[in-house]
Amino acid sequence: MNTSTITIAHKAATVQNADTTSISIKSAVKVIFELIVVLALVMVFFLFLLKLLNDFFPEGSGIQEIISGTGAAEMAARLRKDLLVQSDNGISELAPSGNLVATLAEANRDVRSKRANSITWHSSNTGMALYNQDAVQTFSRSSATINFDEENKLQLGPDTLVIIKRMEQDILFNDKRSSLILVEGELSGSLGNNNDAERHVEILTAGASAHIRTRDNIDETVKFKVSVNPDQSSTVAILQGSAEIISQGVKQRIGVDQALVIRKGIAPSKPKPLPAPVDLKAPSNNRTTYYRDIPDSIKFSWHDSGAKQYRLIISRDPQQKVVLFDEKLDKPEFTHGNLAHGEYYWRVSGIDKEGSEGKSLKQRKVRVIQDYLPPALSVNFPGENISSNSFIISGKSEPGAKIYINNGLIKTNRSTGEFSHKITLTNGINVILVEAADSAGNISYRSHLINVDGKS
Repeated sequence: MNTSTITIAHKAATVQNADTTSISIKSAVKVIFELIVVLALVMVFFLFLLKLLNDFFPEGSGIQEIISGTGAAEMAARLRKDLLVQSDNGISELAPSGNLVATLAEANRDVRSKRANSITWHSSNTGMALYNQDAVQTFSRSSATINFDEENKLQLGPDTLVIIKRMEQDILFNDKRSSLILVEGELSGSLGNNNDAERHVEILTAGASAHIRTRDNIDETVKFKVSVNPDQSSTVAILQGSAEIISQGVKQRIGVDQALVIRKGIAPSKPKPLPAPVDLKAPSNNRTTYYRDIPDSIKFSWHDSGAKQYRLIISRDPQQKVVLFDEKLDKPEFTHGNLAHGEYYWRVSGIDKEGSEGKSLKQRKVRVIQDYLPPALSVNFPGENISSNSFIISGKSEPGAKIYINNGLIKTNRSTGEFSHKITLTNGINVILVEAADSAGNISYRSHLINVDGKS
């Protein structure tokens, strides 16, 4: 075989290898393209399926919500327990048939409900009727109020789940009662007393059971709060009036601003005072802050009362119906950097090591104002030609604005915005620049040329 034959054969092999490589690349590209198309089709089908589910089934707690919480199995087990909150609330007129139990008087933010014969959750509306074994659920920063009558009601805090039960005859106390199944969270309630009927609340939780009773022949309204703790114990606090707690056959009398803990198989703890009210520091009440483009960070602080934790609530209204922030903090301060234009109310309460939360007696308001308008500014300048080397320049801007004359900050009347300042001039042409800057950073200015042709 001569040299030319070998060269031709080598070139042919090279061409064949190149063709093979090209085919392999094209095949890989084709496979990748087909895979992308398949994934896209699967995603479109999945989104279509989700839309169908949303259209045919009402909204409610999703699988991810249940799994991320206590888990499906644990939640199912908790729902099967008789976790009762029961009260004699005088609702016979509301429920002559024994079916209608209460009314959802308020539903703030994300509150959902489920009928007893339904498996799905619906968004709840204020004024809706609640029947036997209906469920009401609040989510983060949400709250609800359930009314049994004018004197007896329950307020559900955030992340709370309760189930309504119809009024029944209580053999032990010889009266009628309505029931609530408290699965998790916290609720506050009030029990009225008119001397002719004793009120009582029976609490059965996963880890404890107890009766809360108003004291005999005392005409007072008892306000209480019940919280299910992470260890399945329950904390009962009396915020107004006095009551008796009966658990494990042991009776404890508890007064106003006291709390005790009940646990399974253990007598109720001795009543202890609630954590002392927290003294607020900053911002001061009715303080107003201004911003132009981006809100300034606001530092909320309070005096250390010795509590283990502090609960800071920031809301849009003094009744805390529209809550924007509700967190438990370890330190007596918190900085919020995203409060937009509007009015806000904030309060702080202390929490002890057993989970008892004290009252937040004081509440403050803070205003956050977005301001794009430059401050008004008027200046009394002299004429263009003067013979004196000094002159008192005066004027007025909006109250609180800072006044600068030739880049120097001068004193002003903060309440009226008026100012008066003596300046020294040189012979010849002088430029006078007066600036006013408001709290949001908006600036107004006035300038004037003055010719000094002599000395005083």
